[in-house]
Order: sequence, then C-alpha cells, then structure tokens
Amino acid sequence: MMRSRHLLLRSSRLLPSPRLPNHPTHIQQPIVWLLPRLFSSHKNNPNDWMVQAELDAIAATNAKASKRGTMNDQMMNKFQHELDSEKVDNAIKLQDKLKLMIQKCHDARPGAVDTRGRKLYSALRKKALQMRQDLITQREAAGMSSDAAGIVEAAFPIPPNV
Repeated sequence: MMRSRHLLLRSSRLLPSPRLPNHPTHIQQPIVWLLPRLFSSHKNNPNDWMVQAELDAIAATNAKASKRGTMNDQMMNKFQHELDSEKVDNAIKLQDKLKLMIQKCHDARPGAVDTRGRKLYSALRKKALQMRQDLITQREAAGMSSDAAGIVEAAFPIPPNV
C-alpha cells in the first residue's frame, strides 16, 4: 500500500518531502511553480528583455564608434567593402564600353548617307543610349554621385540622330 501511494504521487508530478518521503501530509507543490522562474530573466519583470535589447544596442553602437566592433561587424564590413568595390568596378567597365560605343558612333556617322549606313548608325546610337542609361543606374547603385544622370550625360554626349 505504501509503495503504491509513493508511485501514485510520483506519477501525478507531486514530489514527496525530502524529510518524510512516504508521509502524505508533507507533499510539496507540483513542479509547475518552477517553470515561470526558469523562463523569466528576473523576478517577474516583463520589460527585462527590452532593457537587455537596449543595452545590446548601446554596446553595438559603442563598438562601431570605437572602430573595433564585434567579429560579426568586422566580417560584415569587409563583405560590404567588397560589394562596394565590385559595384565601382562594374561602373568603370561600363564606362569604358560606353566610350568605345560612342567612338563607334562617331566613326559610323560619316557613312550614314544611305539606308544601310543610317540603320547601322541608328542601331549603334540606340545601343550607346542604352549603355549610358545602364551606366547611370550602375553609378547610382554604387553610390558614386547623387546626380548621376546629369554627370554622365555631360561627360558622355551621344551624337545626334541623322
């Protein structure tokens, strides 16, 4: 009888008292009272996670201000630097291609006297206009200037249509 009562108490998540293990009047509370304490950071204060988040944000800001940062910050800064350099490299490549295309337009302009020459010149000019628009977009994406359209259009004038 005593053994079965002890098993029954354990199965219902009630633990016997450590002093009197088999005495039914000294049963402790269920373990459920322990759960809120396990999952709260500090004595039932619901705003503790907000305080901790603010402290983490301040620490991250201070780390960035001191230029050392965390390992993750340093790695992300290197990655961002690589992306920025790729954007600038792509803009420079597009700029060189645009210069060649404008030169081809200038070379094809004197030959645009017949229908075939005008079609060739028109196709080259259309391609140059598209490349110039791509260069404007690429420069804006790279953050090279705030007025990329005005700068690129002034630096790379496309010959007029024939």
